Amino acid sequence: MTFITCGLSHKTAPLALREQMAARPAAPLLQDCLNHTAQEAMLLQTCNRTELYCYSDDPDQLLPWLAEQHELDLDQLQPHVYLHEGKQAVYHLHRVACGLDSMLVGEPQILGQVKLAYQQACQFGTVGKQLHGIVQQVFATSKRARTETVIGSKAISIAYAAAELVQNLFTDLSTCHTLLIGSGDTIRLVADYLQQRGVSQFTLVNRQSPASQAFAQHLNADYVDIQDLATHLAKADLVISATACPVPFIHKNMIEDALVARQLQSMVLLDLAVPRDIDPHVGQFDQAKLFNIDDLQHVVTSGLNERLAAVPAVEQIIAESLNDFQQQQKVLQVDHMIQKYRQTMAQLAEDEVQRALQQLQSGKNSEAIIRELSHRLLNKLSHQPTLSLQQAAHKHDEQALAWMKVLLAE
Repeated sequence: MTFITCGLSHKTAPLALREQMAARPAAPLLQDCLNHTAQEAMLLQTCNRTELYCYSDDPDQLLPWLAEQHELDLDQLQPHVYLHEGKQAVYHLHRVACGLDSMLVGEPQILGQVKLAYQQACQFGTVGKQLHGIVQQVFATSKRARTETVIGSKAISIAYAAAELVQNLFTDLSTCHTLLIGSGDTIRLVADYLQQRGVSQFTLVNRQSPASQAFAQHLNADYVDIQDLATHLAKADLVISATACPVPFIHKNMIEDALVARQLQSMVLLDLAVPRDIDPHVGQFDQAKLFNIDDLQHVVTSGLNERLAAVPAVEQIIAESLNDFQQQQKVLQVDHMIQKYRQTMAQLAEDEVQRALQQLQSGKNSEAIIRELSHRLLNKLSHQPTLSLQQAAHKHDEQALAWMKVLLAE
């Protein structure tokens, strides 16, 4: 059974494909994975990656399984997917959790997303002892990376990048009327960053809930139900959307109507959702500047050099963790060998005891039975070591002979 990472990310796949992969809920995917291809599994789904971490005896079946689950042709998916095994798979998970594989190096949200993926897998019952051990080690390594280096010293994230973009596009943010759609972590972070930069006119659009109302109060924002979105688009200089809706719900005709009502005054739209919330065709309007999550990778420059300089130090911490992992795997392998050997020897001894007991019950001489038991046990227990010694001597395997000498306390 091998530890495997299988998935795609912003480095290997276009946004449209990542949207398809992110649309499926984790629970049924994990359960089906255990039924068909794996013994333990965890699924990480973010706006930039969908990755399966699992223990499997048949890695070759993972990619066809992923394609089938997402209703994709294997030829369509294969060029964008990576599959790592063993040490390389563990290394990849370390790099993901430490933020080294993120669009914005060192961004802090990814560790929380890995933790959430782990918690969900635990709730679904798809985490076993081995996966648990790897994930806990990854968490410890990520903590070291963020406390011992400056990899997370700057507030660089998708939300931060969005705020930086907005600041570059507007000359006076104090007059910018901002429409926020959603109330998740991304929207909350964007709103905080925009407030710090001078935005004060917010309208929050979301489904009615106490949490959303509390968020609107925190921003001192107007609160609008999602059903009334279309009527409020015309008032917005800036629209930022980050929901979990599986299909675009802001259509081209809605923006066209909004632009007419604004007398063709331009507006900026940031679609931070995967799958996207805004129809990509909206970008065809000259007065509608549409940006999606892939556009943000070109925005953030401040602080990035500092984080990049910390990468070697983080890689060294990961290397130390991988070395510890390999040592632990060796110990576990030896423990497994010892356990299996003891079980085999115990079963062998029990078989001989039962044989002797049956002979005693039949009235045979007890001393003869005990001597025969001793003789048979001696022969059976020494058979494999004797055979191994003979084979090593025949092959002139000095290393094996040296180990046998140690084991036999010669």
